[in-house]
Amino acid sequence: MPEKVEPGDDTCPDATDEQEAPPQVLADHDLAEKVDSAEPRFDVARGLQEVVMLLEQPFVGAKAFAHDGGVHVDAVLKGASYHHIDPKQVGNRMRIVLSTNSGKASVFGVVRSLGFKVEKNDPRLVQMLKEVHRLCADGYELSILDDEHYLLALKYFGKLHHHIHINRCDVTSHFSEIEGTVEHDNSCILKMEVDGEEYKVFEDTENGPVGVNFKAIKEVLKKIKLPTNFHLVNYEVGLPKVRAGAGSRIQTYITYEDNKGNRITTCGFDEDIIVSSRQSLIKASLLIAERELLEKRKKRKKRK
Repeated sequence: MPEKVEPGDDTCPDATDEQEAPPQVLADHDLAEKVDSAEPRFDVARGLQEVVMLLEQPFVGAKAFAHDGGVHVDAVLKGASYHHIDPKQVGNRMRIVLSTNSGKASVFGVVRSLGFKVEKNDPRLVQMLKEVHRLCADGYELSILDDEHYLLALKYFGKLHHHIHINRCDVTSHFSEIEGTVEHDNSCILKMEVDGEEYKVFEDTENGPVGVNFKAIKEVLKKIKLPTNFHLVNYEVGLPKVRAGAGSRIQTYITYEDNKGNRITTCGFDEDIIVSSRQSLIKASLLIAERELLEKRKKRKKRK
């Protein structure tokens, strides 16, 4: 039988050994003070995980202070706060999600945050909301993709100064390996219409079917002096939200960086991954062109 230990005995841990201190419990106001005094670390977190887009992480994640649902967003825009802390304290910001749950208040909040002048009773809000619902019901994710939001808002509350349409695109990919010799080449015949005028180019490359398609499109963009001063830095493919077998449409999320270090993310949505990818590239060029035009206008106003 184990030896009985009496209180007060020098072998009793209660009498002689130092006890482990209980864990410190911070009161709510103590925790708030610690957060208030913290330096924003959002930029550091982004730098450490540059390749992986932070979405779900607490505090620094892009969705940490995101709001979905029309009634919820409406309350936030009227001054209600559902945040555990001020997003600015961790270098983050409040975001509005666009989804099938969105209401007119969500669209209003997004459009206004992007710098467009809009009133709550503007009928274009309902028109844009209908498109948001249609796109998301088909499986397209708008979520918190700011650049996609901007392009959609521009369609209803601004103006796209260039219109691009692919009349024909033939992409051929060849791969062979004979006696240890590997051949991998790709070619693209592209007919692209820009502002009513058709351009035809032929390109070939060893960088795969998506790469040769990008190369061909950029050649046309150079001819019409639309932006090509950007390169691809991240390429992701999302799983189909609406399953339709071989006919399922997939969404590509492509991030580009221009020569000033600015990054934009645009998407494509199609059954064909090459088509989806080039939709993203065309959007990126149009978006950069619109922003460059906006910057020129701002500079002109300052001179006046």
